[in-house]
Amino acid sequence: MASLNISIKNPTINFVWEHNTLIFTCIDQKQSLQSIEFSEYLSVITSINSGLISGKTEIQIACAYACVLAAKSFVDFNNSDYCSKLLRACLDIELIDKGNLSKIIKRMLAAGDVADGPVNGNHSVIEKMALEADCIQKEISISSR
Repeated sequence: MASLNISIKNPTINFVWEHNTLIFTCIDQKQSLQSIEFSEYLSVITSINSGLISGKTEIQIACAYACVLAAKSFVDFNNSDYCSKLLRACLDIELIDKGNLSKIIKRMLAAGDVADGPVNGNHSVIEKMALEADCIQKEISISSR
């Protein structure tokens, strides 16, 4: 999958989805470049809850990609367990800020549903959700200009 690097509202913050990993880069208050790679959705949740990732648009984008990381983390489960675990993880992600995330989580789950994991395999769910997260990031980027 091609990497996507879109600078959002604050030009010092970037999200890149590359090789099934979310890379978050920012310039901190000391003007130092910080880069964090997330390979698990729980790490993204922790970073949001700790304030490392903050701001409405940044949280929305991070949560969209957290859904993709959740889909990736359960890929080896059978179809029924996969779907229930992914749904539970996405609902946990939504709880970070339900008012601002409901639309994002619904879009991510709809993308996973369209991928039809039981027929096409769980990897198709990851791929489709990653594409949807990329679209969400582009839309937020354009609307925040």
